[in-house]
Amino acid sequence: MTDPRYMRPGVDFATGKLVEELGELQAALGKSIRWGRSSFNPEVPADQRETNADWIEREIDDVLEAIENYRREAGHKPVKAMKLSSGVPRPTDEDFRLAHAIVDSDPVLRIYAATEWDCLNDDGKTWLAVIIREARNHLIMATCQHDWRPRPFHLDLHCSKCGLDRKPRA
Repeated sequence: MTDPRYMRPGVDFATGKLVEELGELQAALGKSIRWGRSSFNPEVPADQRETNADWIEREIDDVLEAIENYRREAGHKPVKAMKLSSGVPRPTDEDFRLAHAIVDSDPVLRIYAATEWDCLNDDGKTWLAVIIREARNHLIMATCQHDWRPRPFHLDLHCSKCGLDRKPRA
């Protein structure tokens, strides 16, 4: 995090700061590749040491802060964090199991730079599980001749063929 005393207004300063922070992230990534994620700088005092993995995370945070500052100074809208919108149901355990199986499948992992399931953070896993669930639901809806019927004690309709639910049209 940058000390506010050293920040200046303007796009040029924000651009320079972003380039600087990207360089620091690049250095952290390079050291991690050469020496390993669990390695640390032995020249740093023991009470101030951090692993390369922690250094990378700190530099990522600094890059994201610099991006926000650049966007603000350049008059762009701020970047919004990914959040599950209200009204979108959270993925079920079944959704996560399916997403895990797809992400770690041989055809997906053969794609250049594909990430294994266990390397994703919780937001990434949730995002992929929702995408896969919604894609599956759209495929089912596209191929099913729906038999929509009201369910007792529910306001939505249920298809007896594919098991999907939907709100009735007004």
